[in-house]
Amino acid sequence: MARLRLSAHNLHIETGRYNSLAERKEPENRICMYCNQGACEDEFHFIIKCSLYDVYREELYKYVTDRFPFFIDYRDTEQFIWLMSSLDAEIIKAVTLFNTNCFIRRKRSKCISVTS
Repeated sequence: MARLRLSAHNLHIETGRYNSLAERKEPENRICMYCNQGACEDEFHFIIKCSLYDVYREELYKYVTDRFPFFIDYRDTEQFIWLMSSLDAEIIKAVTLFNTNCFIRRKRSKCISVTS
């Protein structure tokens, strides 16, 4: 959780900034190579959108919604902000477990072919 909050992770939004000048892309062009959505692989995409993590996201959302039913009515951006800024210890643990599982899944998965 802390690594995501501090941008100390290996999502493409961060790793892309360290490419050589010739290979460096604008942030919006640092596309997720694990799904076919053509979206920037940033923290929002990782937690809320990327289809690679749908199974884990469903578990997280069920857990959160069982405790805080209003959560499911939030828009995506509100859900992201709520999850990343929750002070509830159980929610922090659940989000941390989600992040850990997703990074493990990401590490074990192969990148898809992305055409630009």
